[in-house]
Amino acid sequence: MKPLCLFLFCGLLCGSALFGDTNINANIETSVTWTLAGSPYIINGDYAIQGSANPIVTIEAGVQVRFVAGASLSLGFTSSSSLPGGMVVNGTAANPVLFTAHAATPTPGFWECIRSRQYATQNYVTFDYAIFEYGGSAGTGIFDVNGGNPDFDHCTFRYSSNYGLYHSSSAVTATLSNCSFLDNGGYPLHWNANQAASIGSGNTFAGNTNQRILLRSVDIEAAQTWADQGVPYEVENDLTLYNSTNALVLNPGVELQFRNGKRLLVGHPSSSLYAGSITAEGAVFRAVDPGT
Repeated sequence: MKPLCLFLFCGLLCGSALFGDTNINANIETSVTWTLAGSPYIINGDYAIQGSANPIVTIEAGVQVRFVAGASLSLGFTSSSSLPGGMVVNGTAANPVLFTAHAATPTPGFWECIRSRQYATQNYVTFDYAIFEYGGSAGTGIFDVNGGNPDFDHCTFRYSSNYGLYHSSSAVTATLSNCSFLDNGGYPLHWNANQAASIGSGNTFAGNTNQRILLRSVDIEAAQTWADQGVPYEVENDLTLYNSTNALVLNPGVELQFRNGKRLLVGHPSSSLYAGSITAEGAVFRAVDPGT
């Protein structure tokens, strides 16, 4: 009788473990909360949170979201404002939300990314205490910013095959504070230069292949201050200041690095309509080889 009881007991345990899995096999078109009881949530392909009902996925502390090989999750639609969508992650220091590979022994680039598309829902793309790991197979990053102005606080980006966080659009931004970028295969950050001031305080960088913040070169058109993040900023191409008398301020300790032949251009050579200014007391300007 004892062997039968043991068999039944083990079967109940296995059944409970399987019951907790929640498979995502289609787009999400209505708002839903992903709970700890339903964790892990397994993303089985390339799906989106989008719809006319403005779906928002809210994720509880401690939940795991796992991606099969090559899978991705998009927030909102690319070309229609009638199909928005968002995600609100409510992790805690003790119980962060984990976005990871659905594999026993994952490797960098196992899954693709989470991307906030052009029509992601404003103010509903927020991540508190989240860990992103083992993505980046699309050649961008574990998270791809293309809309929604996402906010990241106390997040970790690690083990990407490329960037940790990537801007695929020069027209949008994100806010970032108290985040860690660890052991990523490329740059930890690829950021919109016109919004570099939104990189907040408390961020750390360690073990990344390129220990620099790569700036997408767009015209700087607004007054802003760039903080010393403890790693240099690398300019991807020429950087032009059309910010009138509202100076771009580089705080003491900021290091701005330039690839071969690239320049910082202040103002327009023949039009007073496009004046520019910069204040950089205590900043450093130097060359860099992007391959190092």
